[in-house]
Amino acid sequence: VGERLRFGIWDYGYYLLNNGRSETLEFWKKVGFNYCQARIFGTIAGFLSGGNLHHSVFINPVYPNFNASGKNLGNSLNLGDPRAIIELGVAKVLPEAERRMAETAAEYNGIVCIDYEPTGQGGFTPRMETEFLRKYAVTSAEFAEFRKAMAKWKFASGLHLSGRRGEIYRQWHDFGSMQSSLMVKMFRDSLKRNKPEARLEITTHDSVGEKDQASFLIGNDNSRMAVYLDAIMPQIYRGYGAAEAKEATLRVRQWRGRITQLNRNCRLYPLLLVRHMGATMRNS
Repeated sequence: VGERLRFGIWDYGYYLLNNGRSETLEFWKKVGFNYCQARIFGTIAGFLSGGNLHHSVFINPVYPNFNASGKNLGNSLNLGDPRAIIELGVAKVLPEAERRMAETAAEYNGIVCIDYEPTGQGGFTPRMETEFLRKYAVTSAEFAEFRKAMAKWKFASGLHLSGRRGEIYRQWHDFGSMQSSLMVKMFRDSLKRNKPEARLEITTHDSVGEKDQASFLIGNDNSRMAVYLDAIMPQIYRGYGAAEAKEATLRVRQWRGRITQLNRNCRLYPLLLVRHMGATMRNS
């Protein structure tokens, strides 16, 4: 099931279907759905459920993440300090996540599904700064000025920063993309060590490639993590009109080309916005 095409439902509420589960699943199956990433006990034949783990499982307050103004990002989809996980390992920094990933894979069809949406607004930790300055030969004074500008312009930084600060922004974009990708590798290695047959799947921003406008503005090429994934689920939310549908189709094609370039074994499951009665862009 789902080997050729997944056509399913993403459950943002992370609800477990208990009462009425069989009737609901039968209904979904009859209308053509064959997948839901939520943790569903006892699925029916022809319907696949994934082992969704809430992103908070992958955050340890001892190793926090910060934005450019120094705010602790807490329970953010940027997760925790990437360099702490890369340098110290998942077992030390996120022992609960390591245990939960293995348990989830064992209980839910060998699938572990995570929502991880890194941006260039995160990553301002001492470990990240140290590695960034070393790798790109940026001085502490230059980084302090860059950080001040990022705190001011936030997601518009890519449009406003020029000269040396613009160069550092592009380097920060490259660096952050690399670090988030390496952190995903750490998650994958931890999972496969305990459950070699398990699949790691991540949903993330629709930012695809270093030269992509969305990637540039959020400050992170989320597609790069496909190198280490069994499946990636970009959030290609474009709305409901004919023009939007065409744009979504073209975007899926762009993702397909990028993943073919990075990792032919990674499957692409695009998340598309589907309207229900009375829906708006924000409540679909």
